[in-house]
Amino acid sequence: MNDVISPMQVAGRVFLLQLSGRSVINLNFQTITYHSTNSAKGGSGAKGLIMSNNFPNPNINETAVNFKFVGIGNGSNEYSINVLRYDLNTTGTLTIKSTLSDSNFSRTLNGTGRNATIQFFANSFEVDYNSNGVGQKGFVLRYDVDSSSTYSSTATKSSTGYIIWICVTGGLLLIIAFIGIFGYLWYRRRKQVIAHLAQMNSSASHGNRVELAKMHSENGDTKKTNKYIGQPRLSHNETCTRDAWEVSNDQLRIFNHEKLGSGAFCVVFKGKLEGKAPISKIQPSMATQCFENCEVAVKKLPEFADESAKNDFLQEINFMKSIGYHSHLVSILGCITDPQLDPCLIIEYCCNGDLLKYVRNRRLNTVEEILCTYYVKFCS
Repeated sequence: MNDVISPMQVAGRVFLLQLSGRSVINLNFQTITYHSTNSAKGGSGAKGLIMSNNFPNPNINETAVNFKFVGIGNGSNEYSINVLRYDLNTTGTLTIKSTLSDSNFSRTLNGTGRNATIQFFANSFEVDYNSNGVGQKGFVLRYDVDSSSTYSSTATKSSTGYIIWICVTGGLLLIIAFIGIFGYLWYRRRKQVIAHLAQMNSSASHGNRVELAKMHSENGDTKKTNKYIGQPRLSHNETCTRDAWEVSNDQLRIFNHEKLGSGAFCVVFKGKLEGKAPISKIQPSMATQCFENCEVAVKKLPEFADESAKNDFLQEINFMKSIGYHSHLVSILGCITDPQLDPCLIIEYCCNGDLLKYVRNRRLNTVEEILCTYYVKFCS
């Protein structure tokens, strides 16, 4: 009994003690002035009792009472509350809750029981007792403030704010890192595309600026003026000694048994060019460097061709020279115009045959493959 009451001050009530046989208890009561109050204040180590006004008698009036304990200072303490007895029936309630905003502790008891222990951290706490006056006997509880478990709410808020600041800063740094990586990859890709377009433009610039030569027939002499080069054509003898497009006869192997196609004025055979093609020296680029020791198509005159057909063929060779290399055309790689030899036009070899045959064989997939090829070439 002394452990419950001493040295706490209890409101003047009549206590009925029931002792077993031969039990002895010594009680010392001191009369003091009692002031009924619904609030108390204390710090670490404080302890006390809180009870309803009617305890332990049945309540016959509707009651709603609030008790409050306020801690000293801004720090929070660990409260240990032991509800020694409570008789609330099914309609009464006893709610114990913290008043600290960052604690939000609350527990509600109802029914009948004893020795319900509750522990929580807070600066202060409240006890709400509600009775509808149908015989509830109320409650009595003891509270203790643990002096060794105090902590500062300011420190808690500070640490919480520090954690939030770290999370926000880390998130921002992660976003900046992603933006930096994406920007670098985009810049690198853009640089590659620009370099590729510049290379294509360089290889195609010669053909894009070609203008067909005008034919002048005066005094029976036929002379062409190439507006792209700005110089008159060379004679056959000068071409043989000075033309960079010329290929020596021992560099070119013609497979007469592999006929690629024929027309009214020309026949095309498969061949093999040894060494670098003249186009790779005249228009050096990555696209033309592959024409070395490569398969070629060789265009020749038929055996029955006359002098007029030969002149037309030489004009065709000169026209192909003026166009040069273009990635979208079957371009000239070199030629043979030596008067002592049969004239030859050396062009790129198309391993899939002529376009008409290719389209007929792949009629169903032509549009899809052209679109896919264009997309891959544009994006690469």
